[in-house]
Amino acid sequence: MSELKNGILLSKAREGTVNELGNFSITIEEGYLIDKGDIKYSLKDFTISSNVRSLLNNIVLVASDFRIAFAAYCEKYDQQVSVSAGAPSVLIKNIKVN
Repeated sequence: MSELKNGILLSKAREGTVNELGNFSITIEEGYLIDKGDIKYSLKDFTISSNVRSLLNNIVLVASDFRIAFAAYCEKYDQQVSVSAGAPSVLIKNIKVN
C-alpha cells in the first residue's frame, strides 16, 4: 500500500454495528498513523464510521494480498458450523475517525 501517503492503516478491528440505512461504526483495536508514507506511531482503541454506500464509492485501491483473517466456529444449540473471514487490503478515502 505504498499509495497511502497520509492517513491511518487499520490492522485489527474488534467489533462493529450497522443500521438499516447502512450507517456503521467499527471499533479498531490497533492501527498506525501514516505521515508522508512513513509509520509515525501506533494507535489503539478508536472508532471509524461511515455509510456502506459512501464507503464503497470512496474505494481508491484494492490490493492483491487477500488473506483469511480468522477462522472460528459459530454455534447454536447443538449445531456448529465453521466460519472464516478475510479480505485484501483496501485504500479508502474520507472515513470519519473518532
